[in-house]
Amino acid sequence: MPPRRRRFTGNGQEQPIPSAAERQGQRDGHARDHEQQLASDRRPVTPQGAEALRAYAARQRSSADQLATFLEDVAANGRPAPGSTTPWDVVRDRRLAELSTARGHVA
Repeated sequence: MPPRRRRFTGNGQEQPIPSAAERQGQRDGHARDHEQQLASDRRPVTPQGAEALRAYAARQRSSADQLATFLEDVAANGRPAPGSTTPWDVVRDRRLAELSTARGHVA
């Protein structure tokens, strides 16, 4: 198991960075607290809207976790050799072709 990552707080002290499972537990607990106590200055969202927001947050969290994993790998093992990667313009063109096929056009 890799060592726990640490971050520095504003006062210069270190604090461990929680794992994904720990963050999920914190979010679940926070969600329950939030559902029980809706601030008076906030407007509630529909259940469907709340689910859509949670799904979007999960996708963003997944993307951030993938990026963090890649960056940690680069920090530990160095940058990949240029021949073993795909140039950004090839990735872009492939994605634009996928979008064009799915939507019939690309802006």
